[in-house]
Amino acid sequence: MRSLVAVWRGRSRRAKVALVATSAVCLVGASSAIATGFFGASSLNPDPEHAAKIVGIEQLVANYTNDVDWGPISVAPNGIRDPDTVGSLFTAKGNFAVLFWNDGHPVPLSWHPASGRSYDRCDNVGPAAVSRFFGGPGTSPRTAPFSHHQVTNLQIQLDRGGQTATVRGGMYISLGTTNDTKTGGTITPLWTGRYYGRVRLTSQGWKFDYWAPIVDQPIELAGCYANNENH
Repeated sequence: MRSLVAVWRGRSRRAKVALVATSAVCLVGASSAIATGFFGASSLNPDPEHAAKIVGIEQLVANYTNDVDWGPISVAPNGIRDPDTVGSLFTAKGNFAVLFWNDGHPVPLSWHPASGRSYDRCDNVGPAAVSRFFGGPGTSPRTAPFSHHQVTNLQIQLDRGGQTATVRGGMYISLGTTNDTKTGGTITPLWTGRYYGRVRLTSQGWKFDYWAPIVDQPIELAGCYANNENH
């Protein structure tokens, strides 16, 4: 008959082997979870790969606001209007569309003054059309009065696979104007609203498939028809 000590030692060895095996399984499982994205595409607890993609999308939105307001970063801090840099942020079929919030049911911008034109076609597809919307092609110097964009409370949700994502944010656009003597001026709120977009990871980085400023109130935006005449 085996002694109690021998039985205990045997059980102890088996327990240690089982513990080591269990630990190895847990480590492999944890490594696999990290490799495949333990948190999935959640923006609350992204894994490093997803976090890097979210930062890339944030940079795309920052490029949009700053390229519209300043122009290319290569000319910073001196501003210049270069609409082609804004257009380059869109895919070949990327759609820039101005919408009206319409009590939570966004619709294409529609403004029908008693006399004048209708602006139903604030819809631009492709980099060249987006450039035309912002006054391109061609560069021009900034003038004293100019608008400033803010996209706030940015929310990004990656799709499964991490190649596309949905972007939402708040919109605040103001106009700053100096007086003739450049000793003062005014700051005027222009539009408030939201931004909604779909983005795609391309060989040139993240680009917009769809990007829509959704204004709280219908506005008159005279450039919309002109920028779609040849599209």
